[in-house]
Amino acid sequence: MSDMLKHKAIVIDVDSGGTATVEVARASACSACGEKSSCSLTDGTDIRLRFKNSAHLKNGDIVEIGIEKNNFYKSLFTIYIAPLIIMLLTALILDSFVENQLITAFFNPCCGWCILPFH
Repeated sequence: MSDMLKHKAIVIDVDSGGTATVEVARASACSACGEKSSCSLTDGTDIRLRFKNSAHLKNGDIVEIGIEKNNFYKSLFTIYIAPLIIMLLTALILDSFVENQLITAFFNPCCGWCILPFH
């Protein structure tokens, strides 16, 4: 198994629908983490995540959540890098075929973010 990025979290809500809401516990360990530059959990705000409660969690339980580094980097690429590449390619292609730069300016952002619903 590849390396995992792990964070401790506390269960703050368990609903009757079978889901549990956890809040990532902030710790000084984030400041020493090698992945902090690319981690969205270090921006100072509390992160709440909802999971299927298959472990029969209760309010106040402390859990460890994690994501494989490969999946984390794939998500980063899909959310940030791929749309940027698509927008740049779209701008180059539209600029070579369309004389009106206003069309390129309006159409380009739509193409860059069109892959997000498919992630």
